Amino acid sequence: MELFRNEDSGYCLADHSPETTGIPMRIYTYPYPYVDDLPDRLQVPSILVSNWIGYKTAIWNDDNFMLSLDERPRLLEGRCKLTREELGRVTAWIRLNRVVLIVNWEGSLSTPELFDDLKTLGGDHER
Repeated sequence: MELFRNEDSGYCLADHSPETTGIPMRIYTYPYPYVDDLPDRLQVPSILVSNWIGYKTAIWNDDNFMLSLDERPRLLEGRCKLTREELGRVTAWIRLNRVVLIVNWEGSLSTPELFDDLKTLGGDHER
């Protein structure tokens, strides 16, 4: 588990690596109480997804995009550079873990509890 914190704003991101998610790019999660500086249109349950395949960490730049945690995740911010198949794996992972991700985003589940409760996407995921 890796956490990134901006000391000025209190903003905190949890970094989920490919081996913990089962998808080939990093996912960043955050609880809502730490994102007070987001515009209103982004004040919905969401995650940050890296456009980089593998273990490269890139936070808050053109190499990431934000997806909602809706039943059908939608792009909220940034530009998705993933292939259709890669994005399909990300959305399958969101569906697999949607309830836990939303409970964490709402602040009712700590980050260590989130890491314990998240499921890894296997090769036979539903799309």
